[in-house]
Amino acid sequence: MTRLPPPDVSRTDEALRSNAFGDIYYQEADGLAETRHVFLDGNDLSARFAAVTPPRPFVIGELGFGTGLNFLAAMELFERIAPPGARLDYWSVEGFPFPPCQLTDILTAITRRWPELESVAAALSAAYPWPRPGFARVHVTDRVSLTLAFGEVEDMFARADFKADAWFLDGFSPAQNPAMWAPEIMAAVGKHTKAGGTFATFTVAGDVRRGLAAAGFEIAKQQGFGRKREM
Repeated sequence: MTRLPPPDVSRTDEALRSNAFGDIYYQEADGLAETRHVFLDGNDLSARFAAVTPPRPFVIGELGFGTGLNFLAAMELFERIAPPGARLDYWSVEGFPFPPCQLTDILTAITRRWPELESVAAALSAAYPWPRPGFARVHVTDRVSLTLAFGEVEDMFARADFKADAWFLDGFSPAQNPAMWAPEIMAAVGKHTKAGGTFATFTVAGDVRRGLAAAGFEIAKQQGFGRKREM
């Protein structure tokens, strides 16, 4: 990939929507609560962050950086409860990244809706790099680092060198964005997971569950968020 396609988005009264994928980035009314339920609680991060033992960092991998809301929620929780000296490394792939000025505007809207994210959103806005194909690693705070893999997910995985303790699988809907959820991508997620590592995702699509099982994960349905019955 020699250039990064810009995101095609529109905002309604309720959500920021990807026109290309026909899906929303987050629900305006309860997006943070959904992120906490699906990804933070789904990976038991409150207990795991509190138990981080320096100097080894806790590593999170993510499919779909989007607006950064998942990152902000994880960072806010980590900064609040992780012990002194603990570090968080966050790796996220994004094929349609926002430019800095647009992301800053989105982060401003996020903090108006969820003021508890104001300090971490300001830190992300200050550190966020100009998107170029490849990897960009930034230090958002003195103990939280962010690696953004800008490009096509399969290519980024082929070039990546890390293993995650936990995964946030948050690409757009598998029906709208099947390439993000393909069996070879789920296999790459498994390859880049530490022994005993976990994942959480909003979708219970059969193809995704089968791909994750083939990659070595144990699958368990849990209560979904809001109107979504399962995750």
